[in-house]
Amino acid sequence: MMYLAIRWSLIFNSFYVFLLLVRQILQIDTISMALAFSQLQLLILILLGAKSLRLQLLELIMLASICISLLLSDFGLYSLNNIMVDFLKPILFIMAVASIRSVKIYEIVEDLRVERILNLYALTTIVSVCIGLYYYYFVDLIYPAYSSIYSLMGYFCIVKRSRTRSYGFLIVLLLSGKRAVMLSGLIAHVLFGGLLNNKKHVFIIILTTASLVLMSISIFDLNIIFRNVLKQDLAQLSELSSVIDVLVQVSGGRIDELIDGLNYEFNFENILFGKSLGYTYESFSFDEKEHKNFHFTPASLFVSYGICFTAMFLYYAVNIIFNSKIKLISEKYGNIYAIRMYMISSLFFFLTEYGVFGYINFCIGLGMLAGLKLMRAEMMDPTEH
Repeated sequence: MMYLAIRWSLIFNSFYVFLLLVRQILQIDTISMALAFSQLQLLILILLGAKSLRLQLLELIMLASICISLLLSDFGLYSLNNIMVDFLKPILFIMAVASIRSVKIYEIVEDLRVERILNLYALTTIVSVCIGLYYYYFVDLIYPAYSSIYSLMGYFCIVKRSRTRSYGFLIVLLLSGKRAVMLSGLIAHVLFGGLLNNKKHVFIIILTTASLVLMSISIFDLNIIFRNVLKQDLAQLSELSSVIDVLVQVSGGRIDELIDGLNYEFNFENILFGKSLGYTYESFSFDEKEHKNFHFTPASLFVSYGICFTAMFLYYAVNIIFNSKIKLISEKYGNIYAIRMYMISSLFFFLTEYGVFGYINFCIGLGMLAGLKLMRAEMMDPTEH
């Protein structure tokens, strides 16, 4: 039953990219709806795995740390709703990972149904980018963001099975306008996915990207390219006098966001357990009086939960994703390769956005990989059984 629920969650989440597109076109808050639905999915997964649930010591310590952060939160200054949301999200995340791990789902290794679901992420991304580009150039200017970090599940599924098609999908990601998604995928692929082992593959990617850029410049106005890929106007960038100024401008206010949000008095208590759950601050770069979180996950975790939880959580995730047994399994089976590489890409992506508890596929992937760590050696080859 748990495995069925996971597959359906993965199917539902493949359409998340369309919520981003609808958000840009209709200017409605689809992200909050997606977040609420993702938390409901986590709750269902926890209930399904409740009988076999076994919490590890590190998980118990993290849950205790979250409770301490709640007790030390400023209920008089910050919204009760925001405080409770910040309290429940990591708890649901950790409990869901533990529930999925405890069920020990080994079928995913060679399940063709999972492969088809991973391919679905590529298909929905392609459709979203086509619709987004058509609307941008022929209907009305919208914020160019037509893919999501989930799109990389499709990319790495394609990479494992067809190098040629992966080149085409890279072009789709480039045109999607989500530079963080494409860069996260490429960095993960280069460092941990074996891309450098194939010099021909590297050469084709560089040649394809360069050709696409040159072709785009010859067809479209250069300002349109900058707005779509860098999301900045060329004239604005040319007026900036230093490299630092250019980086601040291209970052889309993220550097200023950190300066604004971390501008409070540090003490022993808020360093260890966070400034407060529900923490908001005045952001001048985003022109908001009660701006929440940062486009930098470690900073968001730090101000809400403190350095204790942040360090434990990062170790928790990295210890699963980079486990030697998981690496060996991923090298042999395409499904695990795609999921693991998506997880690694997410780690880079979260340096540009705070969504670690909102992107449910990261939680599901962490739980499934953690379960595979428990496989006995003779079970690493399902064809023998």
